[in-house]
Amino acid sequence: MSMDCKTCTRCQQLLPLGMFNIRRERRTLQYHSYCRPCMRARHRVRYEMGSSKQSLRIWPAVHRAENNAFNLWHGPVSREQPLRWQA
Repeated sequence: MSMDCKTCTRCQQLLPLGMFNIRRERRTLQYHSYCRPCMRARHRVRYEMGSSKQSLRIWPAVHRAENNAFNLWHGPVSREQPLRWQA
């Protein structure tokens, strides 16, 4: 085995290091365990899962983020009965 080859852990193929992305968060030179085509396929599946979740939302994401920030301070509040401020 040559030093400039690596086995992809997903497709189990022996490929040159140029087919792997460099791990930028590491201080030393290291490569990802998935090759670039496998990594693209993995990201594609994750993206498609996220887009299907997007269509199942009841309220838009803007309202959800706003409600989460509000709930940190006041607790959950229903839309039918708004928050009653305490004097």
